[in-house]
Amino acid sequence: MSQTPRPSGSATEGHVAPDAPSKPERDQIASHDQAAQHDDAAADRPPAPATGDLVIDAATRELAQADDLESVAGSGEQLHRTLQARLDDLGS
Repeated sequence: MSQTPRPSGSATEGHVAPDAPSKPERDQIASHDQAAQHDDAAADRPPAPATGDLVIDAATRELAQADDLESVAGSGEQLHRTLQARLDDLGS
C-alpha cells in the first residue's frame, strides 16, 4: 500500500498517512452495506398471512413489503381502512 506524506504544517507533520478511500468511495461502501442489510431484513420477514379475501390479502402483502417508516404508515393506514370497510359490510 502506498503512503502519501501530509503537507507540512498539518497536525501530523512528519507522519505518513495510509491511503484511505475517498469520500465518494466511502459513501458507495456505506450504501452497499445498507442495501445488504435491507436485503437480509426483507429475507427474514415472514410472509403476509392469507385470509382468502383478495383485497385484504393485497393490503397485508403491501404492508409486509413496506421497507421504511413512511411506507409502513401508508400501508398500515390502507389496511386499516380496508378492514374497517369489510367490517362495515358484515354489519349491513
